[in-house]
Amino acid sequence: MALSIASSYFWRGNEGYWSTFNVLVGTGPDAQQFEVLPATSFSATLLILSGNPSGCPSGDVPEDCPELRGGLIDLAAAQANGWNTQTSSEGEPYFSAPFFAEDTNGLPTYENVTGEVGYDYLALNWAGGSAPPGPLKDQVIMATSDLSPWVGLLGISATPSHVHGGGTSEASILSTMASSGSIPGLNWAYTAGAYHRAETVGSLTLGGYDRNRFEEDSILTVAFSRPDITRDLGVTVKEITISVDGSLKPVAASLPTLTLIDSTVPEIWLPQATCDQFEAILGLTWDQGAQMYLVNDTLRESLQARALEITFFLSSNETASSEFNVTFPYAAFDALVQAPLAGITDDSTLNYFPLKPSPEEQGFLGRTFLQEVYVMADYDRSEFKVGQAKFPGHPVAQDLVTVHSPGNEGLGEGAIAGIAVGAFAAVAILTAGLLYWFCWRPRKQRKERDRREPETIRSGSLDDITIVGDATEMAEMDAPVEYFTKPLAPDDNFSNKSELDASATAQAASGRQSNRAELSAGSVHRPGHRHQSSWASGSSGISPMGEDRIQSVLGQPSPPMYPGGSPSPPPGDRWHHSSSSPRGLFEMAE
Repeated sequence: MALSIASSYFWRGNEGYWSTFNVLVGTGPDAQQFEVLPATSFSATLLILSGNPSGCPSGDVPEDCPELRGGLIDLAAAQANGWNTQTSSEGEPYFSAPFFAEDTNGLPTYENVTGEVGYDYLALNWAGGSAPPGPLKDQVIMATSDLSPWVGLLGISATPSHVHGGGTSEASILSTMASSGSIPGLNWAYTAGAYHRAETVGSLTLGGYDRNRFEEDSILTVAFSRPDITRDLGVTVKEITISVDGSLKPVAASLPTLTLIDSTVPEIWLPQATCDQFEAILGLTWDQGAQMYLVNDTLRESLQARALEITFFLSSNETASSEFNVTFPYAAFDALVQAPLAGITDDSTLNYFPLKPSPEEQGFLGRTFLQEVYVMADYDRSEFKVGQAKFPGHPVAQDLVTVHSPGNEGLGEGAIAGIAVGAFAAVAILTAGLLYWFCWRPRKQRKERDRREPETIRSGSLDDITIVGDATEMAEMDAPVEYFTKPLAPDDNFSNKSELDASATAQAASGRQSNRAELSAGSVHRPGHRHQSSWASGSSGISPMGEDRIQSVLGQPSPPMYPGGSPSPPPGDRWHHSSSSPRGLFEMAE
């Protein structure tokens, strides 16, 4: 049957407020808990590292950084509790995460996400009356001290990991659950949630979808972009219109264009010419230093007062007649940026418009887009569906629909699981020529985490043969190869970087002149509406959702987190912050 992962009811992010989900790493009383964001183009789990180096370096980030990043993993404690550390063929414990959809399409920060990798137990927090027995075993987990992505990620792609190149294959979370019979097929459904719509939290379902979270009368079905499985969720943006004061203004430059729906990316990335039209219509100004569209108070108030609506028209390809359109209110683009982005070093915020020019021909429709859109991906049928999201408010009642593998609706769970995994294995064989893209690349330990030098290949190994060459030569080889980059040089301090490296984005490539937005005296805001966890030790669970209670890792109902059983903090306590020990969301009350 379909299983829904419970929202944490907390919002994290330094480039917007995003609805998070809870995971537990390890087993027993020493298991560690984190808040993460679903990543549609990623199949492992990425967490933020504590210790040295730390994902919250002293003096460089706000004091409450550990909480803002969803919690930090104590790797020494994890290793003492069963974490199986992985090393490269040369004994190095550092790898580059395979964000290939982003990396190969010009988003350079994801190319440099480096950390330690291990296998460990991973437990998800289930909503409703049923849950799989126990945590998932031997899941690929990376611990990184990098400052981007800011919040940890839960990979929901069915694509396997290849930590040690083509010689090994580690099942994704989705495949692990299908093979165990916990879900009847290789599919998921997700919407990011919308803070601007009464804080309607995100929804993530495995093995089916939630009928209460999307409009069923208008659905676009698109085939996966095979054999290139880095672009499974590819969709064409055919047209965009902006309604300002009731006047409709078309945005047609460089459209139609291929985009990838990808929740790993926070913003919407479109061609430079398309962004230029947004600038002209809305009065946006690109900030070269921050590498984003910062919005001062005067412009923000003007946009809020002009009944602004932005409509995207999507299709499966440029010539397809069937279309799907979704309309965004300005509130969906009224985002906040926080430290360490945009030169911010304290807990203040700046307003920004989450649109960026794509450095390559392909664009991205990130979490900003998924606020108003519900996506259902089906790896058994190699297709996905896109619909208009619904916002049922609180508490969120569910109407889960199970999606079986084709032809297996009447079979038992074990048979369905075997066929589902076998079908996906066949697809994996067909795409073996692209396997090298999905190898975790070992990286040497950073002597200085915040300093980089241009990447060169040092060495690699394949069947005991040593290979030396540059990145281009090794990329052209047919077989997957492990490789390293050289130690990092003191030439690029991270504090000068935005979410995506300013030196490598489209704006720098296009030679745009620096044109810093003028910010009025009131443009720097204190985060008065930032949703922070209380981390209260006296109430450790999540509240009921309707008649269903959220299940702990043991399949037992958890106690309410707040007095009265409400799913959110009571008024007045909503933004309370405490630096006490992490809450035990999966623990039962004594």
